[in-house]
Amino acid sequence: MVVPRVVAFASDDRRDALVDALTPYDATVVSDAATACDTLEPGVRAVVCDAAAGEEWERVVAAANETPGTTAVVLTDGDPTPDAVTAANATPVYAGDDWDWTSALAAALPNERDGASDDYTRFTEQAPVPILVVDGNGVIRRANAATASLFGFDTQADIVGATVAETVHPNDREQTRKRLQRVIDERAAASSTDLTLVDRDGESIRTLAASAPATLDGEPAARTILLPDESAETRRELAESREKIAAIHEVAVELEAATTVTEVCERTVQAAEDILEFDLSVIDSVRDDHFEVEYASDNLPEDNLTHMPSDAGLLGTAYQAGETVVTDHVSESPDADPQGPYESALSVPMGDWGAFQVVAVEPEAFDESDAELAEILVSHAHVAVERIEQQRDLRERERAFSALHDATREMANATTEREVLERAVAAAVETLEMPLAGALRHDPDARCLRPAVVTDRGEEVVGEHPPLADGESLAYDVFTSGDPGVYNDLAATDGCANPDTPLESELILPLGEFGVLIFGSPDPNTFDEVDVTTGRVLAANTTTVLDRVAHEREVAAERERLDEFASIVAHDLRNPLNTASGFLELARETGDSDALERVEHSLERMDRLIEDVLTLARQGTLVGDETPVVLADAARDAWTVPPDGSGTLVTPDDSVVVSADRERLVELLGNLFENARTHGDGDVTVTVDALPEVSGFFVADDGPGVPASKRGRVFEHGYSTSESGTGFGLSIVESIAEAHGWRVDLTESEDGGARFEFRGVTPAEPPAEA
Repeated sequence: MVVPRVVAFASDDRRDALVDALTPYDATVVSDAATACDTLEPGVRAVVCDAAAGEEWERVVAAANETPGTTAVVLTDGDPTPDAVTAANATPVYAGDDWDWTSALAAALPNERDGASDDYTRFTEQAPVPILVVDGNGVIRRANAATASLFGFDTQADIVGATVAETVHPNDREQTRKRLQRVIDERAAASSTDLTLVDRDGESIRTLAASAPATLDGEPAARTILLPDESAETRRELAESREKIAAIHEVAVELEAATTVTEVCERTVQAAEDILEFDLSVIDSVRDDHFEVEYASDNLPEDNLTHMPSDAGLLGTAYQAGETVVTDHVSESPDADPQGPYESALSVPMGDWGAFQVVAVEPEAFDESDAELAEILVSHAHVAVERIEQQRDLRERERAFSALHDATREMANATTEREVLERAVAAAVETLEMPLAGALRHDPDARCLRPAVVTDRGEEVVGEHPPLADGESLAYDVFTSGDPGVYNDLAATDGCANPDTPLESELILPLGEFGVLIFGSPDPNTFDEVDVTTGRVLAANTTTVLDRVAHEREVAAERERLDEFASIVAHDLRNPLNTASGFLELARETGDSDALERVEHSLERMDRLIEDVLTLARQGTLVGDETPVVLADAARDAWTVPPDGSGTLVTPDDSVVVSADRERLVELLGNLFENARTHGDGDVTVTVDALPEVSGFFVADDGPGVPASKRGRVFEHGYSTSESGTGFGLSIVESIAEAHGWRVDLTESEDGGARFEFRGVTPAEPPAEA
């Protein structure tokens, strides 16, 4: 029993699988076409070529055709086509995912080893394409399920036994008979050919037929593969489609060189006309949620080009879904909003940017192939548009950031807060092209934002800008959250302080604790991503400079405080020191005790002055943690009765409780009590109580009071109307009040004395130990 010799040519990754499939044979499997050709010699029954190994399969098949008694088989998944394989005088065998090609190959090759009378039964049964075997009399002896289905039969038995004359169209019968006879007599494969068959109902079936020699019950026969989906019409359409795709790729190269969106849209519409034969097409971009025509065919009337919402019509349906929509009968579609006498439409989205649409007067004008080709063309156009817009955005960003860099350098030279804000607003106008700009400063006492700097154009459009309170404006929301606010449709935005504002868009950017920058526009959807990004950079730079200016102001204030301290030490301490020294010398010389008392008095004054100056120097951390404090208790702790027992303190009941740093509050009250004694000749009555109508308290005395003309100066460092005063007691009172966030005012008491009122004081619940 002879084992047939087989030579196989395969790619490296499929070589092992082919070796396994050819185990029953005397097989030589190689990965080099030249080696395969050199291995061919008389006695080799078959050559198997794996098309995946490359185009050199044709070289190996040609060598096999020149070797007597050798047949060629080509494994293909559709590329090359069966037509190309049979044209090379070889038998195509599919090696696709739906077929065990190794088993099919084993069945397709001659099997003389076991003397089987039918080498092709298993091959035809497993094939997913129609295959039949015809004997020398033109009778169909074998057929698989795919063949029965092609002819409209339920089982293979319905077609087995039929003749070629019964299954082939009369126009092709004689040609088919001769063709099969040559295959049987000459034992050589015939090139593929177009063939028209007749199904059970007499309907014509266009196929591509490929025939090769076979053996049936030991007698010569012919095996034919029928490929209905590779009909002449299909192949013609496929060739045209390939030509169109090649032409579209040439257009894609042109689109890559385009520099404007208009240029891209114009070339795309022209390509749709020239390549895809679409006479009525248009490209729309989406702006402000509406379609805007970018370019349209000359044959498309302007009356049919309307400004419609991006969710309207067939174009809106495709755009919103992000999928191509083919409409065969526009008049019957519930989504259609026809703008002309059109009955067919093909709508292709272009991402978020826009959409392409082609229409036709006749129904069912566009098929799946049209949709696929349109998608290829439109995808190239979309890529080109995105590239151009990204480049434009990049250039705009570069311009804006370059301008911001220059503006920031100029802003850094500012020395006052107002100067910083003025330069920030100017930068918005000059570099970011935002003429309606302003800076709003936070007023912590009133909890609102007040206009600090507004452009002339802003005042002209908006008018006098009112304060924007907490909870009543978008600007305060942004200030509180610290997150930028982009409002491109103010009319539909909750929280707008003025519903009648002439502005349609606003961009609001926080400036930390200082306030906000605000930009407006009378048009909707004004601020894009570039505006927001560059605006945020401007706001961040402005905040940084404002922090620097505030820090420098604090440093200057601290330096001034140190200067005051040095001045006090140099002057105010020197005076009592000189006085004490003089009286001390006098006492030594005369033994006068009155002189020693004067020395003692000077030393006491120096002690008080030192305590006051040290307190002033600590103002940077003047107030610590605040706790509930009973005002009466603090007043009693601060009240010191002099040796003569003069003076009276009147306190409120224990229900008056405030939130404060208790030690500092006692210090504040003590300074006020000392001030009252100093100006009231010792015997003075001081009253401490809650303010009647607002949150706060007052300290009043029955002394001489302070003239209205001098009340504005009493809190200045070093100012005093008494020769024995240091001029720092009331300054310390104001510092402690401000450190708590209180406001202190000096008025006249009911008895004509001084009355100090403290507002903004937070009431508290009595402490647990009270």
